[in-house]
Amino acid sequence: MEVLKGIAASPGIAIGKAFLFKEEVEVIRRPITPEEIEAEVERLKNAIDATRQKLQEIHERLSSYEKSPTADLFQAHLLMLEDPLFLDRVLTEIRDNLVNAEWAVAKVGEELAEVLSQVEDEYLRERAADVRDVARHLLAHLKGERRAELSHLPEKVIIVAHDLTPSDTALLPREKVMGFATDMGSRISHTAILARSLEIPAVVGLGDITSRVSTGDLIILDGNHGEVIINPDEETVAKYEAMRARFVEHERELESIRELPAVTLDGHEVTLSANIEFPEEVAALKRYGAKGIGLYRTEYFYLRK
Repeated sequence: MEVLKGIAASPGIAIGKAFLFKEEVEVIRRPITPEEIEAEVERLKNAIDATRQKLQEIHERLSSYEKSPTADLFQAHLLMLEDPLFLDRVLTEIRDNLVNAEWAVAKVGEELAEVLSQVEDEYLRERAADVRDVARHLLAHLKGERRAELSHLPEKVIIVAHDLTPSDTALLPREKVMGFATDMGSRISHTAILARSLEIPAVVGLGDITSRVSTGDLIILDGNHGEVIINPDEETVAKYEAMRARFVEHERELESIRELPAVTLDGHEVTLSANIEFPEEVAALKRYGAKGIGLYRTEYFYLRK
């Protein structure tokens, strides 16, 4: 039995088999002739169109079953496809260095992601995952391959991955995914925001869980305390099953009193407000009965724009 400590990204307790998810994208640098430049540019444009359609499908899918602004996270991905900082650099790489579109997209995408991952601001650091997500969509279309997806899992599992992109998380089948644990990530990543909105228990920032877990291993994921227990003994499983039952019962009790007025025994009314960092969290506040927002950290809204 091994206990790993990470970051509690989304509350809840899951007990089940691990499913190790790996998405490895191999990109080969292929020199092109000056006569082939426009053909590569056309391939890039076609991939952008296909990626735009795919991201719009994800946006519509989320909008259809999740009455939450989390679907709007993918508007940022769509805007990234039009961003000159990204596209112009890819086109320059193709034209000036005479390389194939796949290599240009992979190189520029990783360069931009690396720059973002080094900045001090935590929110901007987490946008590196968004850049890599868009780049991987483009690469899949350029290579004529289907991106590895988690939408067709054979049984209920706990996903274990180095990292999950927002697209990966959005496409998780909620009836098959009990939770997820990742090497990377933080509470303010788009993936963590989506997990909370979809009410999927999650622990992120575990460092090297992918090197410690194999598909089929029994694990306990504690999204309340940010812990993952690998191959627990029977006593530990029983302990966490009891904790999970208490957590579910507590959630039910809170749900039953959600609409009751917050009034003390001596008649003093208390306004229940919440602290938020992102507009996407408003849906959860309404769901849990908050009457307003006490603190809105507008710096994140500004940085997004």
